[in-house]
Amino acid sequence: MRPVKTIILSTDQGDKEIIFEIPDTAKELEAMYELRYEVYVKEKQYIPFEEYKSSQDIDYHDRNNECTYFIASLENEVIGTGRIIQSIPLPIFKDYFAFIEPRGLRGRDDSKKVEIGRIISRHRHIANVDIPRHLIVLGIFSSMADHVASIGVVGGYGAMKRSA
Repeated sequence: MRPVKTIILSTDQGDKEIIFEIPDTAKELEAMYELRYEVYVKEKQYIPFEEYKSSQDIDYHDRNNECTYFIASLENEVIGTGRIIQSIPLPIFKDYFAFIEPRGLRGRDDSKKVEIGRIISRHRHIANVDIPRHLIVLGIFSSMADHVASIGVVGGYGAMKRSA
C-alpha cells in the first residue's frame, strides 16, 4: 500500500483512521475489484451481470494497465474505490457519447488529460463506525486531485448516471 492521506474520524469508540492509498498488492486490488462488482453489478446493476465470469469488476481499461487506482480503508477493509484512466483517446470520447470539449482544454496535450470513474463509497455503518455520507468520496477525489497535480495533468473528465 502507498498511503496518500489519512482522515482521523472521532467516534464514541475512539479515533479511527480512514486511510486513502494507491493499492499495490494483489490482495488490495482483489478487494477493490470485488467491491466494484458488488456495487456496480449486483446492487446498482449499472453493468450487466452476464459480462462477468467472476465476482470482480475488471474491464478493458483494467486489463490494459491504463489505470491508477485509489482505495479507502478502515480497519483493513476496503470501503471506497476510484480510478483514473490515462489512455488516448479517453473512454469518454470513444465509448460513451459525443460532447463539446471545454474551451480551456481544447488543443491541450491529450496525454495530460484523464478520466475519473468507478468511484464507490461504503458509508454505511462499518467497523462500529458511522461514516459521514460523503467523507469517503471526498477523500478519494482529494487523493486523485493531489495525484494528478503531481504528474502534470491539465484536466479530467467523468460521467455519471442521473440517478447517482
